[in-house]
Amino acid sequence: MLLLLLLSLIHELEHQHTNTHRYSRCRFSSSNDDTLEELVRGLESGHLPHDITPLALVSFGARGLDALTKIAVSNAASSTVRVSCVVAMRRVDIVDDTSIDPSELVRVLQRLARDDVTCPRVRAEALRSLCSIARRLAMNSANVPLANIESVIEFARDCFLRDRDVKIVRDAAVRVLERCGASGQLKLVELILRHESANVRACAIRGTSKCLAPVILCLADRNRSVRRAAAGCVERLGWKRFADVLRKRPRVQRSALISSLREVRGCDDDGVVKDVARRLLSALVE
Repeated sequence: MLLLLLLSLIHELEHQHTNTHRYSRCRFSSSNDDTLEELVRGLESGHLPHDITPLALVSFGARGLDALTKIAVSNAASSTVRVSCVVAMRRVDIVDDTSIDPSELVRVLQRLARDDVTCPRVRAEALRSLCSIARRLAMNSANVPLANIESVIEFARDCFLRDRDVKIVRDAAVRVLERCGASGQLKLVELILRHESANVRACAIRGTSKCLAPVILCLADRNRSVRRAAAGCVERLGWKRFADVLRKRPRVQRSALISSLREVRGCDDDGVVKDVARRLLSALVE
C-alpha cells in the first residue's frame, strides 16, 4: 500500500513539473505525518526504492526537506540513499514555497560538500545540487547571498583545491565552474594556466570538457605531468573537437598556437604529447 502511495506522489509531482515548467510541489496537511514517517523509515531501512522515495519526500515541502536533510547528514543511512537524498534536494520548491529557507538548504549542501568524513559521492552530488539551486535562484532573480553565482564559483574552486586528489569531487567542482558562465570558466582557466602547483594544473585539465584552448597551451607546459594531462584531455574528448574550436580562433591566436604546437612536436621527448601536437597541427594548417 505504501509503495502505491509513493508511486502516486511521484506521478503527481512529475505531472505538476511537466505542466508548469517549474519546480512545484504537492501540498499536504499535517495529517500526512504518518505517511512521511513511513516513507522515511522505508527509505532508511531499504524497504522502499532509494531512487524515487526521496522525490516523494520533496512533495511534503519544508517537512520533506527536513527529512531529506536528516538522512543526508546522517552516517546511519547507506551512501546510495544519502546520494539520492542530495540529488532530490534539487527538486525542492525554493522559489514559491515561503516555508523553505534557501539559505539553510545552501548551508546544508555546503556542509556535505566540505565534510571529509562524508563519502566522495555525496560530496560531489552536494556540489552539483548547490550549482543547480544557485542557477534556479538566479533565473528567478532571488537574492540569496550564499547561493549567488559568484559565491558558488568561489566555493567550487575551494572544494577543487581541497579535494583535487579525489577524482569524483574534483570533476564535480570543475563541472560546476564550467556551468557558472564566463566567470566560472575564467576561474577554471586560471587554475589550468596560472596556478603555481603543477598538480593543480594537471587535475584541472583532466576534469575540463569546455575550456579547450587553454589545454592546447598546456601541451607546452614546463611540467611533464601537465603536458601529459593535456595530451590525455585531447585524447579523451577527441582531437577533432579541439581542432574545430581552434579553427574558430582569430588568425593571430591561431598563428601563435601553430607556433607552439610546432615547438612541442619538435622538442618534447614524450611520444604521446608529440603525437597529439602533430595531429592538431595537421588539422590547423590543412
